[in-house]
Amino acid sequence: MKKKKRRIDLSERDLNPLNTDLLRRFTSGEGKAAKILPHYVHGLPSNLQKKLAKTIKIARQLNLM
Repeated sequence: MKKKKRRIDLSERDLNPLNTDLLRRFTSGEGKAAKILPHYVHGLPSNLQKKLAKTIKIARQLNLM
């Protein structure tokens, strides 16, 4: 059975490394082993997925996640 896509209303203004509660929704767990979920799981377009991945990586470097 195919998974349903989750549609999340997200804009570029919402992508902030300090907004860790939102960013944790797009990872598969916590800690160093947490993977960034692919775009087809949560239904984001590819341009927002790339910006989301960069934002998550910045938050990890700042030790916020």
